[in-house]
Amino acid sequence: MSINCNSSPENNFCMCSGNPDYIQYNAEGLSSGKGAGSRCCDIVNAMPDIIQKVPGTENEISSTSKYLDFFSKLDFTPCDYTRYFGGYEAGTAEADSYLRKNYQELFDSAERQRIIYNTFFVYKQGRYPSSITLGTDLVPIISGNTIKSPTGTIPLILNYYDGVHNESQYIFIVWPKGKELPILPFRYKFFYFFDLHDNECKNDYCTTHFSPSRGISFSSKGPGNNGKLLGSPPLTNFTITMIVVGIIIAVILIFSILLIVNRYRYDKKPINQKIITRV
Repeated sequence: MSINCNSSPENNFCMCSGNPDYIQYNAEGLSSGKGAGSRCCDIVNAMPDIIQKVPGTENEISSTSKYLDFFSKLDFTPCDYTRYFGGYEAGTAEADSYLRKNYQELFDSAERQRIIYNTFFVYKQGRYPSSITLGTDLVPIISGNTIKSPTGTIPLILNYYDGVHNESQYIFIVWPKGKELPILPFRYKFFYFFDLHDNECKNDYCTTHFSPSRGISFSSKGPGNNGKLLGSPPLTNFTITMIVVGIIIAVILIFSILLIVNRYRYDKKPINQKIITRV
């Protein structure tokens, strides 16, 4: 049985699924990757909110290769993703094309994270209350077993899958109270946190049973929720609208079926003819 390099980085015989090019040792000499051991670089080995620490990430990132390039500027990273750009400059169409053609798994993982980053971790004027002025305000503050977001917002859990190994990922976001949640082009769910009284946290501050933890989870239980199932998804204006539309469509469909059935019965019914005879 092969041993994955991410779970056993110091094992000389560890392996990564798929393309062997994904195996890197100490980021192939990248200074910030020293001491990481062997790692599998077929997916992004970090959560998207971490690159907010890097200058130049204040605006939306338009390129998948550019998104990956920001990880090489962190204080520590286990992978040098620039080696998968085919020698092309990060952020160019050529680098993105080469990455997608030759390293589809990494491209899919990074593209999913890029969408999440642009949606939830880039400050957009008009979307958020005045308590938020920077992108760094969009990351909930965790201290022990408490989680806090700016006034007028609530912390939420975004659950999505990495797009490669179908591993469940959890990341914490800040979202304005009462504002419709966005629609993402892949499988995902939003959840509330549970507070100490096992109620769903719908305020900008709540205390959980344990310290909330981001990252990979191999169970249906949520982070920081005391072993209970994740709270129910927030009911947004979009959700309510879709429910109403669904009900209207169902009523129209039932009414149409009844009309068709009645018409069919009418056509099949014998016609009562009245014969008039002359006496």
